[in-house]
Amino acid sequence: MSEEDVIPWRIERGLHLRSEARELFATAMGEAAGTDEEREVLARKALSVGTSAFNWLEDSEWEEAAHDELHAMGRRVHELFPAGCHLDWTGERYEHRCPVRLAHKRFGFSPSMRVGKKLCMICGDDVSECPHLPGRMYSVLASRDDEGECSICHRTDCDHQVGAEYMARMSVRITEIVALDHLAIVPRPVQVDNRLSAIPVSNEGLAEALGPEFHPGIELYCSRCELACTGLDRMESDPRLHGRGLPTQRRFAELDSASTG
Repeated sequence: MSEEDVIPWRIERGLHLRSEARELFATAMGEAAGTDEEREVLARKALSVGTSAFNWLEDSEWEEAAHDELHAMGRRVHELFPAGCHLDWTGERYEHRCPVRLAHKRFGFSPSMRVGKKLCMICGDDVSECPHLPGRMYSVLASRDDEGECSICHRTDCDHQVGAEYMARMSVRITEIVALDHLAIVPRPVQVDNRLSAIPVSNEGLAEALGPEFHPGIELYCSRCELACTGLDRMESDPRLHGRGLPTQRRFAELDSASTG
């Protein structure tokens, strides 16, 4: 396999997640998947995986397709399981935790840290001493460690056969962090899925919108997936705002209201 045949890891990961989301969703849509409760669990997992796929495929030629598929899945999930589309009450405030909603906040978190030790995921040696180069593909004999983690994909639920030879991409595992210096909010986190886990909703705003029948703690449902997409919320520093951008993208100026849940 030549270097020209190897697609970037970010794209490879994103396409894999997109395929996984499609399979989960297709299974959830079939009655053979089990009870309505079991189907809903699968469908909402598909939304989470689809959001991750969208994160990984951002800025690629597959971004719009991943975005559109996420909306299509969200609409269908809302049609079939509307009772599960609600705001979460924390005891003090409401939060949006829907993956489709969270996917539209295009920023994440970047920790600055001093790393003590990094291991090569091909040979297991310190990356400063091994011959493998990050992102390159190497022939690796499949094996599993004591926890069942696969030496090829580093998962425990894969189909790789122990003893068989596969091509695997060199990656790095951090095993020692000396110190965490700070946490920055950035438009493109290196760890792609380091993003919001919740979006807060003010009780005051809800009271103004819903009137005297509202009181904190009552069940509130969300029907946003029934509406047309109003665009992606981006930081002022996002490079997409200073070059090529999609028509649905707009600026994000509400960082003070962001929450990690």
